[in-house]
Amino acid sequence: MLVRTRVAEAEAILSAARAYVQVAVGDLWTRASRERGDLDAAVVQGRLSITHALHEAVRSVDLVFHAAGANAVYGHNRLERHFRDIHVAADRSPSAGLVKTGPYVLSARTGTVHSLATQIVDISR
Repeated sequence: MLVRTRVAEAEAILSAARAYVQVAVGDLWTRASRERGDLDAAVVQGRLSITHALHEAVRSVDLVFHAAGANAVYGHNRLERHFRDIHVAADRSPSAGLVKTGPYVLSARTGTVHSLATQIVDISR
């Protein structure tokens, strides 16, 4: 029962992260293709969503890996390979997405956070 619960939890985590990336990058693409002026907020959300998705992928694999128990550590288990790959990717990926977006989100542009919350609510409808 624990493994099934963790797999479902991992799927929900990944689906939410994927939705965030699709909304943020989709918005950036729409704004850029229509040549709207200031793209800063859209670029920030795009970077933030991609970095967040990477962290959530690590979290999802960790959930399933630990729920699988001792069998997960053997090389013949595909889960072991996924665990290794996602951790290597996360370790090699710069956290520039968070470092660069943090000051922007904390700045006077409070509409960015409100806009993001509105988009997430719109997706869930």
